[in-house]
Amino acid sequence: VLDMCAAPGSKTVQITELMSRQQPPTSTHGPAFAYTLPTAVTGVVIASEIDSERCCMILTRTLGVIGCPYVFATLTNSTRFPSLTVPSQGSVVRFDRVLVDAPCSGDGTVRKNFNVISKWDSSFATSLFSRQKKLLIRGLQLLKPGGILVYSTCSFNPLENEAVVSCGLRIVKNIRLLDAHAKLKQVAPEIIASPGISTWIVRAPNGQYFSKFSDVPPELCYPTGLIRRDMFAPTEWTDSSKCCRFWPDVNNCGGFFVAVMQKSEDDVNEFEQAELGEDGDDESVLGDSVYSGDSFCPETFQKPKPKMVSKLLTWRFVALENHLVAWQDIVKFYDIREDQCAAVGKFFWQQMRDGHAKKLHLLSHKCAEVLSMVPRWMKHQPLAPVVAGVALLQRLPPDMLVGQPEVGRYRPCMEGIQIFAELAGERRKLRLPQATVLRLLREEKVPLTDLSTEVVEQLHLSPGIIQCGGALVTVANLECPIWIAVVVTPRLITAYADDATREGLVDVIEATSNNRR
Repeated sequence: VLDMCAAPGSKTVQITELMSRQQPPTSTHGPAFAYTLPTAVTGVVIASEIDSERCCMILTRTLGVIGCPYVFATLTNSTRFPSLTVPSQGSVVRFDRVLVDAPCSGDGTVRKNFNVISKWDSSFATSLFSRQKKLLIRGLQLLKPGGILVYSTCSFNPLENEAVVSCGLRIVKNIRLLDAHAKLKQVAPEIIASPGISTWIVRAPNGQYFSKFSDVPPELCYPTGLIRRDMFAPTEWTDSSKCCRFWPDVNNCGGFFVAVMQKSEDDVNEFEQAELGEDGDDESVLGDSVYSGDSFCPETFQKPKPKMVSKLLTWRFVALENHLVAWQDIVKFYDIREDQCAAVGKFFWQQMRDGHAKKLHLLSHKCAEVLSMVPRWMKHQPLAPVVAGVALLQRLPPDMLVGQPEVGRYRPCMEGIQIFAELAGERRKLRLPQATVLRLLREEKVPLTDLSTEVVEQLHLSPGIIQCGGALVTVANLECPIWIAVVVTPRLITAYADDATREGLVDVIEATSNNRR
């Protein structure tokens, strides 16, 4: 699955959840607590985003929470998303599903962001049309035969909706428009949708309106102006009614547009470069008028600064070599079952520019295969993976626990701790009373003197000497353990989770306790 305009990431999260639901339960804790480990999912989700700050900060944070080994995000211009080639076969990868939630003027979001009204202008649609059209065309090219693409915006303007869809159907061959209303009845019959429209007028930046391209003065036409021939409604287009328009006053929600397209099963052409029309591949007319994701705001939009890009893109993902000393230390410290590691996926170091491995990530086999196809640079546009799989371990600061014997230099990460618990042995798993675990989550730190003698002895390297480093904590006698990432120091045990995660875990543990009574 390819999400071409992924930030802030909520749609990508929904896609990964839907893929997970299609798999049978794989928990080792019995049918009463059956759930699907993310490692059981055989597909892969690629989240593409052009804005460096939104990709490296917002999207990274969102995807880091869900902990999926089968998803990765990449910073790239999706209008030029590269053709990925399987090295061993030489064949080009096509996608089963593509989502194009295109950057738009955002007039459908007025309910949640009233400031849109004061900044909105109809010329936004004409300036965004070229980018939206190129996103759709590239998405259709990347579909495999039989694959389905969903195009959506949070706008009412037909130039951003029906006009873009009609261009995609005309330019890319063997594409048909599916009835989105029928799809909607299957998944959300309570939502009411209006059909798409088949005729509309085009407003020029000077305020004039035109119903035919032949009426537009030459000075307003591309390339001197913004008006293009393919902005106008095609003659006798009846399929537009298959698109869905959602009105806020009807559904008590935001307004948006959805179209569903499918590539013919007999399509055999290999990524032909479709003719983009009179504007070719020139994006100069867009200027600063594209903000991928939410509504467009010309006053606040800024192109990513080169220094910011270089600062955010300081890591790369390097495949783990089992013979490395760092990995062998991790295996010994956590008593990892190496025979299970190969079954769940492949491990990659998130390596910083200075060569140090900051985190250890787990990628599903399919995700690792696709990651190997991603070129680092293409036509001077970065195509850099910024999220890959799920982080299992993170390196402790170099100045932490200096002088302590045989310290575990890597601690568990909360986003991947449930998976890591399946691989780790018992020596660094601490099962504490519920009251102690709740105190740890609420106060973040608990003195080792407050733990039982048995638990403290489990942490001993030798009599009287605590082996410091990462550990996993859960409530004792909990049939389906809820693990927490911690670090043990000579005097304290500290939870490594943000405030929201700790608060959520308190609620879950208390609810589980109440259900057991």
